[in-house]
Amino acid sequence: MPSSPNSSTTDQRKKLGELVVVVLRARHLTNVKLSKQDPYCSLTINTEKRRTAAIKKGGQHPEWDEQLKFDIYEDMQDQLLRTSTSSKSSGDPDSLGKSSGAKKEGKKVFEKGAKTMRVACYADAPREPELIGEAVFDLAKALNTGEDDDWVTINRKDRYAGEIFIEFTYFIAVRSITSARLFIPLSSSSPSFRVFGSFR
Repeated sequence: MPSSPNSSTTDQRKKLGELVVVVLRARHLTNVKLSKQDPYCSLTINTEKRRTAAIKKGGQHPEWDEQLKFDIYEDMQDQLLRTSTSSKSSGDPDSLGKSSGAKKEGKKVFEKGAKTMRVACYADAPREPELIGEAVFDLAKALNTGEDDDWVTINRKDRYAGEIFIEFTYFIAVRSITSARLFIPLSSSSPSFRVFGSFR
């Protein structure tokens, strides 16, 4: 069966890896409700959006400890970089493990600001959630080193609205001999790998 002409754009995107995000807790959130608020977090990378559960009466210091996962794909800038580096090396240009090679050479795989995540915190409500605060977090360190954690300061209308503690773990995707998709942790402290399905 012939493929749809509109599917080519999606199929051409290469999966670079998987980003596991753990939203742990928040502190000093602005209380936007008269009673104790029910906060939840919403995370967005490109068009992918994930959210935590709302913590009933979590108030200003909720604890979520919830894991969210994002697939990381190359964008146009990544495609140009991959084409440039593959023309200078004898490696397989179809490999999804280019980032590990560049890392070993001491080069940055993701420039600062190239990949970001929108972090937003809301007070849940029956009709419409109310924004507590939001921020844009740079993912460069997490994607280049394999892990990161930080207190992310959120603001609303340029005013401090609290902080959210988030942990990041990035697994790069490579193509194995058996054509299975492997996610390899960049951190040397975690030498094992996990298998996630197979290529089509």
